Amino acid sequence: MKARFRSTQWFKFTGVSIAVLLSMQSPMVQADLGEIEFSNALESAAAIANQQTYARLLLAGCTDFQRVESESCSGDTFTLFSNVRELVHTANVLLGSDGPTQFSLDLDVENLGFALRWTAGEEFASQSGLTDEFVGGQLANLSARLKALRGGAQGFGVAFNSFGDSGSLATNSDYQRLSGGGASADQGESVGYSRWGGFINADLGSGAKSATVFEDAYDFEGTKISFGLDYRFDEHWVFGVIGAVIDQEIEFDSTQSVVDGGIETDGFSLMPYFLYQTDEFYASFSLGLQNQDIDMSRAIKYPSLNPNVGNVDTIAISRTDASVNSLFIEVGYSYQYEGFVVEPFVSVSSTNTTIDGFSEDDINNDGFDLDVGKQSIDSLETSIGIKLQYAWTPSWGVVVPFFDIQSHNQHEDDSRNISTAFANLPSGQLDAVNFNLPTDEIDSSYYSYSLGMSFIIQGDTQVDADGNASGSMQGFISYRSVENIANFEEDSVTLGFRYGF
Repeated sequence: MKARFRSTQWFKFTGVSIAVLLSMQSPMVQADLGEIEFSNALESAAAIANQQTYARLLLAGCTDFQRVESESCSGDTFTLFSNVRELVHTANVLLGSDGPTQFSLDLDVENLGFALRWTAGEEFASQSGLTDEFVGGQLANLSARLKALRGGAQGFGVAFNSFGDSGSLATNSDYQRLSGGGASADQGESVGYSRWGGFINADLGSGAKSATVFEDAYDFEGTKISFGLDYRFDEHWVFGVIGAVIDQEIEFDSTQSVVDGGIETDGFSLMPYFLYQTDEFYASFSLGLQNQDIDMSRAIKYPSLNPNVGNVDTIAISRTDASVNSLFIEVGYSYQYEGFVVEPFVSVSSTNTTIDGFSEDDINNDGFDLDVGKQSIDSLETSIGIKLQYAWTPSWGVVVPFFDIQSHNQHEDDSRNISTAFANLPSGQLDAVNFNLPTDEIDSSYYSYSLGMSFIIQGDTQVDADGNASGSMQGFISYRSVENIANFEEDSVTLGFRYGF
C-alpha cells in the first residue's frame, strides 16, 4: 500500500492556530489543506505554507468572494491571494466542508498534490550540489598535482579529459624520472630542470541525479578549464596555485519529478598550496576560494478543471551568488621496493558554503515568485586510502599501472532547511509564513576507487650542455568510480597526453 503522510506530522504552525485565524474572518470557512492526506511530505509541507498564506491574507483584508482588487487587498497581494484561495477552495470541495468553493480548481487529491508541489520551490536544494561538484573537482585536481610534484614533475602539460575526473594529466609526470630515455637518463643529477611547473586541463562531461521526496531529479553537463602554476624552492618545499573556471548547466528531469526548468552557473576557483616532502614522507596544506553565479528558472504550471478558473503556467527566474572557503590537508608515506610503490595516506577537507538570499521574479507577474533566505552549509570530511603502483620498463619507455581506493567519512551529514516564502506577502509576514523545506541527509560514508595506467614513450632529452631537459611524451588512461552514495552515481573514464617543453 502506498505510504501516506499527514502534513501535521511534518510541519506545525506556531502561534495562533489557522482555524482560529479563519474563524475571525468568516465562520463559514472550515476546510484546511493540512487536513488532506497527501502522497508525500513535500506536498504536505506545501499545503501548510499555502494554508498559512491564505489565513494571513484573510486577516490582512482579502475576502473569499472578491473578484477584483479592493482597498485592503490589491496589487501583488490580491494576485497572491487569488492563487492560494484556489487551492483552499479545492480542499473545501474534497473535504466536503461548508466553506466557499467558488474558485476551486476541481482537481482530485493527487492532482491537487501535484499543484502544491509546483508552488513549493524544492528546486533550490540543487544549488548546493553545484557548489559541491565544483569544490570536489578542485580538490581532486589539487591532489593530482601534488602526486605529480612528488614525482618530480617539470614543465607544462595540456590535457583533455572527462568532467569530474580526479586523475588529471598532472599525474602523468609522477614517473618522469623513471623514463630512462635519452640523455636525461645518462647524465642524472647534472641535467638541469626548471623550478617552475604547471598544467592546463579541459574537462567535458555530464551526469545525473535521481529524485527523492524533497530533492528533484536532474541531468547536468558542463565544461571546466583548470590550470596550475608552482615553484620548487628546493628538494623539500613547493608553493603553487591551482585555479579553474567553470560553465555548467542543470536541466530538471520532469519524467522523475513534478518539475520543469533549470540552472546555469559560471564561476572561478583559486587554491594556493604548500607541499613538503622527503624521499618517503609528504604533507600538503591548501586554502581555497570558490565563487559561482547561479541563474535559475523554475516553472509553475498546473491545470484547472473549473471553466471559471484559468490554468496556471508561468516561470520564476532568479540570480544569486555562492562562495566557498575551503581547507585541505593530506599526509602520506611511500614504501618503495624496486618498481613497486605502496602509498597509504589520510586527508581532511573542510568547506563553508554561503549562498546569498535572493528574490525570484515571476515573468508573468502571476504571484508565484518566492523570497529565499541565505543558506550556509558546512562540510567536514576525512578520508583514508592506499595507492598501489608498479613501474614496468620495456625497451620503448615506462608503463605504470596503478590502483587506489579511499574511504570517505562526512561529519556534517544532517539535513538542513531552506527558508522560502511568497514574495508578495505583506511586510512582516515572510518569517511567519514559510515553506521551510528540508534537504536530504548527506551519506555519512562512501568510498571511491580508481585504476589505470600511465605510460612514457619518450623521456626528457638535454639538447645541449647548458640547456634544460625537455621533449618527453607521456599519456594515461584511468577509470574512477564513486560508490555507496544514495541516488547518485559517478563513473569516469579518462584519457590524456602530455608533452614536456
